Amino acid sequence: MNYKKGMAVTCYIKDIYIGDAKLQYFDSEWYICQNFVMGNFCGNTFGYEYSWVIGDGNHLAAYEVSDLKPKFASQYEKLKFMGLV
Repeated sequence: MNYKKGMAVTCYIKDIYIGDAKLQYFDSEWYICQNFVMGNFCGNTFGYEYSWVIGDGNHLAAYEVSDLKPKFASQYEKLKFMGLV
């Protein structure tokens, strides 16, 4: 997945489903900003309570993260992300 700052996502952190989260890039690392699992400090959490570091984003299992997927507000947004419109 191509990460983008502020991208809405869903995932599992430590086997806990996170249905509302955003990605943040801070201090050369990616973070999942969300309200469920306390993790590491991130400068701007987009108003969420917690952030969870995922490093460069290429080794999610090492950070106890799985099934990281973009979350789309509409079918059009999904098609645009896929480069189909």
